[in-house]
Amino acid sequence: MSAIPEGPEVPAPFRLGVIGCEQARLRYHAALHGNQRIKVVAITDPDERYAKVWARELGTKPTVAADAADLSAQSLQGVLVCLPIEQRAEAIAEALRADLPVLAEVPVADNLTVLDDLYALAASHNVPLLPALPRRFDPYVIKATEIVSAGMLGTVQHTRCSWAYPVEIPVPDADTISGGWSAIVQSMACQTADLVDMWHGEPFTVSADVDVSLFRKKDQPVGRRKPDATLATIITAHTCGQATHQLMRTRSVRPDERYHLTGSKGQLELTLNAGPTSNPAPALVIQIAGEPAVTVKPEFETAERRIPLPTLRALRMLNNFSDCAVGLAKPQHTARQFRVLLEVVHATFISTLESSKVNLPLLRSPDLDAVIRTMLGDFKALPPAPH
Repeated sequence: MSAIPEGPEVPAPFRLGVIGCEQARLRYHAALHGNQRIKVVAITDPDERYAKVWARELGTKPTVAADAADLSAQSLQGVLVCLPIEQRAEAIAEALRADLPVLAEVPVADNLTVLDDLYALAASHNVPLLPALPRRFDPYVIKATEIVSAGMLGTVQHTRCSWAYPVEIPVPDADTISGGWSAIVQSMACQTADLVDMWHGEPFTVSADVDVSLFRKKDQPVGRRKPDATLATIITAHTCGQATHQLMRTRSVRPDERYHLTGSKGQLELTLNAGPTSNPAPALVIQIAGEPAVTVKPEFETAERRIPLPTLRALRMLNNFSDCAVGLAKPQHTARQFRVLLEVVHATFISTLESSKVNLPLLRSPDLDAVIRTMLGDFKALPPAPH
């Protein structure tokens, strides 16, 4: 009797650990639940309740570790870090010292010197440290970048980024420095700065206006007061043109995220979320001078067509991280590109505080805590007078 031919061997799933379950559950649950390529085998959170709740929901029966050190001691191939900004560096360093590749929420640290140290630590252990930038893996963003790179728009002279974040989406509880709306603004600035860098090149100046009063919970609109407001306006000048980043909050239950690129030969409009309007989203429209507008459709794999776009971005990013962790792919960011994102964030607050244009690269790391507290008028109490 002839033997039954064996089918192709299915590779074992990538073993992932997660530090910070509140944000990870909100942003990555749909991409991780039922994922055949990645298995969450260990999780931890400063509040054990979040970890236990998410462990039940994941269905993979992950180990609930006591802390980052305990999690790093598990049998893992990589770690996802989703802690508040001021707690990220310590957790990332713990994982890197255990020779574990790390994917971390942006901004990765609250200090440029700490970021440089983390990158040096990753290099010394020969493991990748990657920023979580899911829009890089969005099929519409990829197609728009291909159009820009092919020169179809000519020289890109200006990009307008307009992103409204819904008030209805839960804002994580933390202090006013790195949590709440402050954390959201910093994350949004990193995401838009990364896209603009792909289209315009590295920035060399930043001018900005941040409404830090909106970071305070006591200043949030209540009742019938209109919650729509501009959180920050950031203008970045690049070797090729400039970009305007407008970051807002909206009373719509859906985010509104659009990018309008103007070039010497035409324009491109990229809509990732259409907010409260009835316009279909996502959409990518290109118009070359003297020609009618054309709607461009990116390519999808068959299995991806029914996946919501935010989940697809996260899924592609996580799969890319697993490939980088095991050596099947190379990270998309260099050390310098990695640092630019945090420089833009810090320059944004310095520009607002000093009402001036800030040159990049930054020669020293500012104390972002002190900068934001100064802008809020929260000065530290003086020591008691000597008797």
